[in-house]
Amino acid sequence: MLRPVREFGADIVMGSRFLAPEYVRVAYFWHKVGNRSITLLFNIANNTTFSDIYSCYLCYRRSLVDGTRLRTNGWGQHAEILSRAVAAGTVFYDVPISYHGRSYAEGKKIKAHHIFAVLGTIIRERMFRSASRAPRPRAR
Repeated sequence: MLRPVREFGADIVMGSRFLAPEYVRVAYFWHKVGNRSITLLFNIANNTTFSDIYSCYLCYRRSLVDGTRLRTNGWGQHAEILSRAVAAGTVFYDVPISYHGRSYAEGKKIKAHHIFAVLGTIIRERMFRSASRAPRPRAR
């Protein structure tokens, strides 16, 4: 996961369960649909091409996000952090990760209603991006 940082100067490296990992446990159909929908909306809002924004494998340069200014708790916080990192960064990579998802009996926590907080955070971060944050520079 750190190779793109070391070799290519990546600002953000996102782990993806959908980029030909060694193995993937079969998951809930509607969770996959929800994940793909959230990722699509994020990519549209931020002009990116991530394949899986909610894998929770995220590496970003600390200088891109001021953790003391985060407004969101819960499931939306990941979207807020990634939105702010993308707004401030220029070099992004997706890398494959192996994934062994959990069932609800094994401790899976996310539910369908959590999508609303995530989508709201993505839209808020894009539409109300602070003027004090520098616009994203052109890719190198």
